[in-house]
Amino acid sequence: MRIRGRAAAAAPLISLLALTACSGSSHDTGGASSSGASSSSGGSASPSASSSVAPPEPVKNKPGSITIGASGDLIVHPSITQMARRAAGGTGYRFDQFFGQISPVTKAGDLRICQMENPLSRDDTNLARELSFNAPHEFATTVKSIGFDGCSTANNHAYDRGLSGLASTRSVMAANGLQAAGPAASAGEKGQPVFYEAKGFKVAQLSYSYTLDNRINGDQIGTPRCDDQARWSSHCDSLI
Repeated sequence: MRIRGRAAAAAPLISLLALTACSGSSHDTGGASSSGASSSSGGSASPSASSSVAPPEPVKNKPGSITIGASGDLIVHPSITQMARRAAGGTGYRFDQFFGQISPVTKAGDLRICQMENPLSRDDTNLARELSFNAPHEFATTVKSIGFDGCSTANNHAYDRGLSGLASTRSVMAANGLQAAGPAASAGEKGQPVFYEAKGFKVAQLSYSYTLDNRINGDQIGTPRCDDQARWSSHCDSLI
């Protein structure tokens, strides 16, 4: 995905994912949502410490472009968990071998965003059983090591381990330097949006899902309203 000037455009980049983006002009400060784009000025993308931190000032009248890589679902099925356990010699879990051939692609670009499809366990307990997912915390370490700056977390498996699973997921991602755009574990916690800075451009990410629980069809519990796009688009150079 490539964004020039202050216009925002989105397209799936990495063969791992399909990500939708909306365009947003920005000449303000404040919030923003989502991820992704391409610009030319110096530096590489670095995620903000948390979505509660004041976003950086948007660039004004500065032509350029940034490249954003985006992947689809990253999800650990039980069979993958077992293979990761064996690869680690029976202690902990090792996932890097699954990404060796694609890591040059996932590390490319100025900003890289994934879709974290499963919850993440702080203590590697209550892990995935078929169609009800929960990945070892080591998975987040690998996702960071192959180049991702953050992930969307709103999806139909977000509540596979309930509110405690949501809290664990966000905690594990933060501990590994990954931004998390998606539902928070409580009404008092801010889950949207998250902000990135890439080569002087301010990028915001929102994360949506048709449902957060496969048992509740079409329920948008805790997910941002679609009109949030209009709310945040004036606060960033690019809104994803």
